[in-house]
Amino acid sequence: MTHSTAAVCGPEVLSFVDRRNEEDTLSATVYSTLPYPENQLVSLAHSLVARGVIDETELQHRVAGIRSRLQAD
Repeated sequence: MTHSTAAVCGPEVLSFVDRRNEEDTLSATVYSTLPYPENQLVSLAHSLVARGVIDETELQHRVAGIRSRLQAD
């Protein structure tokens, strides 16, 4: 029996092209007031949270970790 790449109860998996198209659309609409590349990064985060790949709490922890590393330099 062959399984699809996305588990029935797991996160929805988009192809690379579909993911980029979604991120480009979000960058041009919802996040168009943000400067580049921030609008791309926020669009990616939006897509990952919406698809259940990462939850908002985990995203906040990762952003905090990145922020502390950047401020330590």
